Amino acid sequence: MDILNQLSNVYNNWLDEQKIKDRASADALLWNDNLTDKQRNWLILFIKAWKQSEDSQKYIDKLFIKWNKMTEKDIMKKMKPSKNCSNCDVDGDYICFGCEVNFMEENHPNYFYNDDCEWELREGQ
Repeated sequence: MDILNQLSNVYNNWLDEQKIKDRASADALLWNDNLTDKQRNWLILFIKAWKQSEDSQKYIDKLFIKWNKMTEKDIMKKMKPSKNCSNCDVDGDYICFGCEVNFMEENHPNYFYNDDCEWELREGQ
């Protein structure tokens, strides 16, 4: 579960505990005249935490996408034919599928071979 989902759960639980029926966003709820100072202060801290987490999540998502794209290119560069395999051609730089599978299982276990004959990152990895 990502941090924003966790914060959403925290917010909804807090609304329940405070018996606040208005399910508006924290930003909108902040303007509610019926809030106590303690509730308003909690919302201000929550909004700051949300904004920081949102920025962090965006950075993490961008970093993950960039890393994922880099590895797709770099994986093939790191795969080398095995000198001990009679199906690989070391001189021709050909790696057999069996050695390719072994390499992926050992070095990139979060990938699987899909129906389109491509290595794909597993969901949620």
